[in-house]
Amino acid sequence: MTKISNVSKLAELRARTDRQLIQIINNELERGLHLALMAAEPNSDYDFGFSEPPDAEAENACAYALSLVSKVDDANERQRLESKVLRLRAALDGQRRVVAASF
Repeated sequence: MTKISNVSKLAELRARTDRQLIQIINNELERGLHLALMAAEPNSDYDFGFSEPPDAEAENACAYALSLVSKVDDANERQRLESKVLRLRAALDGQRRVVAASF
């Protein structure tokens, strides 16, 4: 293979892994948002086989996604994902305030 061909293959591989990373982060954030909504339900007795309550699972999803966001090279995508992390964080903080106020 020529040097240009190798560089092209590497660029193609990098672009594919970047898209996959963005998808992984996006899926984790979506999962976290759904879990945060489940945790906010007043009588939520949902049991989907989680090892922890939905709010704890949502916290884990948020932390995991946040740990990966800095690895996204595309600035626009990183900003979009950071905004989604903030929405999840706000949902979790709002849910925590509701729980604290009910005691």
